[in-house]
Amino acid sequence: MTPSPTIIAPLPHVAVLKVTGADAGEFLHAQLSNLIGDLPQDSCALAAWHDARGKVRAVFHVLRAHDGYLLTAPADLVDQLTKTLGMFILRADVHIGRTDLVAAGVVSADASTHQAPAPADLPALPTSVNAVNADANATVLCVAPGCWHVLAAADQHSFATGSDCGPIVAAEIRAGLPQVDQQTTLRYVPHMLNLDKLGALDFEKGCYPGQEVIARTEHLGSVKRRARAFRSNACTPVEPVPTSGTPVIDSNGNEIGEVLRAARDADGSMVMLCVVALAALDAAVHLDTPARLLLEQLNLPFA
Repeated sequence: MTPSPTIIAPLPHVAVLKVTGADAGEFLHAQLSNLIGDLPQDSCALAAWHDARGKVRAVFHVLRAHDGYLLTAPADLVDQLTKTLGMFILRADVHIGRTDLVAAGVVSADASTHQAPAPADLPALPTSVNAVNADANATVLCVAPGCWHVLAAADQHSFATGSDCGPIVAAEIRAGLPQVDQQTTLRYVPHMLNLDKLGALDFEKGCYPGQEVIARTEHLGSVKRRARAFRSNACTPVEPVPTSGTPVIDSNGNEIGEVLRAARDADGSMVMLCVVALAALDAAVHLDTPARLLLEQLNLPFA
């Protein structure tokens, strides 16, 4: 079978943190919402860092490095996250800093396949979500079906000839992959972002910041707002892609949620992940902009 074509572009919104030291694994295990200490070399884990109220500070992909761990993080939060995480180190042998690794994205241009040819001189693209493949030049992680992040030094990114990462972010949105940024950090409990459905919460691992609130939410099943994926009802190249925090309304103009992340897909349409009131989804949903775009709800793989 002929491999499907790919769309490749830099991901300027993604930064890479490195956590090293003899206590790095234990430290991350105590801070993040997923199991980290026994993470295999060929896998990554989706995990969140919360405050004491159970609100999401950031969502990470965590993977092993030869001397510690790498965390992909939202670029506009990375300095703040580095400083705040560092406050919890105390006497542990842990070092946290931003790396010089640059992130690029690869997405299959054929949505029906989860395979794509690897760019030249890079490791093969793994086909299973959360699988990792690495060599001396780069590390590749599969973050969503048919969608990969490539972490490498800047001089290794000559393959990333595109400039538009929209289709890559769109593939993540279609898979329901959330992220918070400077606008939305500390606004949601993890269930609102479907982190319970995405395997980013481990309810057996023990304490971490916000764990009691998160466990109570899980057992009570009281979440009334969740992230859902939507598509604009038409290709609208003149309509700007909404920023995070843009309100979502019903036909009467009542606010029922807000945009978490959005992107323009390869076909020109806009896709977005919005945190919305579940009770309002039986009626029409619009974007609260002058055009009042009608939004079509997309099926998420886990919903």
